[in-house]
Amino acid sequence: MKLFDSYIPQMFPTLLRVGVFLTVLSSGLSTQQSSASSVETTDRTSVTLHPESTVEYNHNLSAREEALNSPISSPVAQAPTMRSVTIEEIKGTVWFNDRPARVGDQLLTSEDRIVTGKNSTARLRIDSQVGVVELAPQTTFQVETLEGGNPPITGFYIPLGRARFSIAAWVSNPDRLLGQNLEQITGLKSLDIPLNIAQSTATENAPVRVRTPAGVAGVRGTSFGVNVGPDGKTGISTIDGIVGVFSQGQEVLVNPGFYAVINPGEPPTVEEITPALSTLRIRSISPAGNGAVIVAQADPMDLVYVNNRAVPTDADGKFRIRVHSGDRVRIVLRGPSVRERRYLLNVDIRE
Repeated sequence: MKLFDSYIPQMFPTLLRVGVFLTVLSSGLSTQQSSASSVETTDRTSVTLHPESTVEYNHNLSAREEALNSPISSPVAQAPTMRSVTIEEIKGTVWFNDRPARVGDQLLTSEDRIVTGKNSTARLRIDSQVGVVELAPQTTFQVETLEGGNPPITGFYIPLGRARFSIAAWVSNPDRLLGQNLEQITGLKSLDIPLNIAQSTATENAPVRVRTPAGVAGVRGTSFGVNVGPDGKTGISTIDGIVGVFSQGQEVLVNPGFYAVINPGEPPTVEEITPALSTLRIRSISPAGNGAVIVAQADPMDLVYVNNRAVPTDADGKFRIRVHSGDRVRIVLRGPSVRERRYLLNVDIRE
């Protein structure tokens, strides 16, 4: 479907005729499918997108749903003597340290890491009762801290990619749950117990924390996602509970249905409502040699992949791509939690 074909003498002194065809290939959403949506431009052209297919990429059972269906022992009834993060599921190409990963491999120290390849995912379990982590394609995940205690202290480092976490409520708010009946807190079904979280709890001292090049996310809730771009820019989206986001001496609390962003060297942004769908907008097209440079924009917290390569975005989500006539450019927008959308861009440039 031809979506952008415009004669732009103001932008192209050599009077190039530029045709850009944009198509939504699919939307990966755990709660809804996409319908037609808009791609906006700053010139006089308005572009409408129509999906060619419905949900080509669809997430498996979410980490939270998977956790809720898993029988896991109470922390009081069964305290592990040695803590670990175990690979439970692998799809595609996944590396554990310097070799192909296998189901059952365990991350035990800060030297252990997992890297997922293109179109590859992994699901990890923290001990037997702390939580579940889902790694998206092209993600690097490392253990920083696995300390014992009640609650245990768990720390991870994500330099690039996306991870989604589901953490048991007894871990994120142990004081409230320790006095309850064992049957009430057995396993990750305690995710459904409402949390009464002390607002003064420091993110850096949270029992589960995720560090990125830009800052720290401390778990005061149960289910959330973390995005890390190639320049360290970090997006955090909360599904359940509350997540504290800390950077440059400042902290922001992210409530369910909201997100915050940490741009490198800056404090976290204030929380904003997470949009239902990831949206790509074309902002400008400029001549560049025998091709053109397209400035596009995603939502600020989304990761952007152009032909399977992660590209940095600015604080507003803008990024640049250089194109030539005949190019077919695949763009993936990946949100921190459950949103993912794919676009195909066909380019036609003629004098």
